[in-house]
Order: sequence, then structure tokens, then C-alpha cells
Amino acid sequence: MSEPAKKTAAADHPVGYGRPPVHTRFRKGQSGNPRGRRTRGRTMPEAIRRALHSKVPVTENGEHKKVPRIEVLARQLANKAAGGDVAAIRLIALLCQAGPAVEKARL
Repeated sequence: MSEPAKKTAAADHPVGYGRPPVHTRFRKGQSGNPRGRRTRGRTMPEAIRRALHSKVPVTENGEHKKVPRIEVLARQLANKAAGGDVAAIRLIALLCQAGPAVEKARL
């Protein structure tokens, strides 16, 4: 009598659509794309947004704290407008008119 046929790994796993041969599959813990997706290039508006939201050290009333640059910029603009700078007053008026559009752009 002949011996029963030995089961092999290939016999357990049929080859077909979505089932590549066992010897060509990725090993456990190994990624199919080890370097991953390329990082997207930074755009100018994105770079400006990141720069405006980065924090800078400020001394206010003798107290040291870190404040976002955009807040420092807004305070300086308000101080200039309060001092009578016509260009600063116009800019604040424009920014107040365009408020929802500026907030939508998330600057």
C-alpha cells in the first residue's frame, strides 16, 4: 500500500485572486511598504500658518509666558491703531469686515 499524501503548506492555502503563493507573502511583522508614503510638500500658506501659531516668549506685567505670534501681532496692531496710526485703523476695519472669511481660512 502507498503512504497517505503529506499535506504541505501550499496544499492548505489555495493560490488564486487575493491569495498569493505562501513563499511570496510578506513575513509576519514586515510591511509591504517599508518607507511609507512620501510626505506632501509644504505650501506657503501652510508654512505661514505654522509660523503664526508658533509660540514666542513674552514678558507682560513682569510675568514671563509663551504666546502665539498671531496674538502678539494682533496686540501690536491694536496698540498702533490706538496710538492713531491710520493704516493700522484701516487694516483692523478690513479684518473686522472680513472676519468670517478669515476665520474660515483658519489663519
